[in-house]
Amino acid sequence: GFAGMVARTICNACRPETGCVVELGSGYGRFLFRVWLCGGPADAPYFAMEFTEAGRQCTRAIADLEPAIDMRVSPFDYNDPDYSVLPSGLGHAVVFSCQSIEQMPALKKEVLTGLFGVAREITCLHFEPVGWQLNEKDKTPGEGASSKAYAEENDYNRNLWPLLMELRDESQIKIDRAEADIFGVVPENCVSIIGWTKTD
Repeated sequence: GFAGMVARTICNACRPETGCVVELGSGYGRFLFRVWLCGGPADAPYFAMEFTEAGRQCTRAIADLEPAIDMRVSPFDYNDPDYSVLPSGLGHAVVFSCQSIEQMPALKKEVLTGLFGVAREITCLHFEPVGWQLNEKDKTPGEGASSKAYAEENDYNRNLWPLLMELRDESQIKIDRAEADIFGVVPENCVSIIGWTKTD
């Protein structure tokens, strides 16, 4: 159910002019494959940006089973983000992360700003357990479930939302949604959805 929700949300963010779909920290590519199967752009390239060699090899092996999908697999390190493999100057691109930023205790600003050249308009969605970082006024109504203590105990991310607020305050992005603690097998680590757009 969670994977289906992620895929449907990404599909809904895509448009006829979407020039690529990018996942940061893509693992073995299951969300990208599901997006493509659920009606994502049929002809646009899908970029699986993944740190582990095993994840990249698995993604390539699965992609080889379906010649119609344009799956491009590249090494990616949040500590040293390199987006040179991505296109530039597209009309629209969709970028997302799903419980991969959580592994970065302190995310670098350039992980986000480095994406800006990919397209004139970027729709970015984060499915990350950072609901506790949001101010109450920024959250949709509901009980909070993610936990600062859990994030500190596991050395999970503690600065995604502050970074996004900084970029918003600099008028570099617009925050479109912030839905806290919507899904989680571990209550203290519930995933939230945060969406933002960058436009020229």
